[in-house]
Amino acid sequence: MKAWDSDGKNSYHYQDPSDGKWHYIPWDFNESFGQSWDTERSASGFNPDRTINGISDRLIWDPAYESNYDSRYYSILRNELELSDFTDKIDDLYAEIETAARADFNKWGSTYRDFRVWENRSDFTTVDEEIQYIKDWITAQHALFLIEFSTP
Repeated sequence: MKAWDSDGKNSYHYQDPSDGKWHYIPWDFNESFGQSWDTERSASGFNPDRTINGISDRLIWDPAYESNYDSRYYSILRNELELSDFTDKIDDLYAEIETAARADFNKWGSTYRDFRVWENRSDFTTVDEEIQYIKDWITAQHALFLIEFSTP
């Protein structure tokens, strides 16, 4: 997801007292899925140095946590979070909103593209192109994470 805007200031962090597990609940998805906070495109890529808050900073750089995290994350990417799990979920979610998304695009698409702040942009997409863009971005991101987390 690469939700830079959600890991430090736009999320809730909760530790369940019954089992001690931590839960992370983002509530703002700016800077996620290949778009910056102002909707400009951002490249997929892996950047382990980007941490925003003290909790993630301490966890990421703790040697015991990092070793366990890397091997566990790689295993999850190869099993529970295979690429098809993501792309299939996108298809499922899109099926739920397709009619509304197309109506919204038909009504507001030109207004969105003509917004004065974006006068120099040329990266706008149709509804179908946006779905494909997200799938392509996730595919590239997934491949990069497999490479990053497969190395000891």
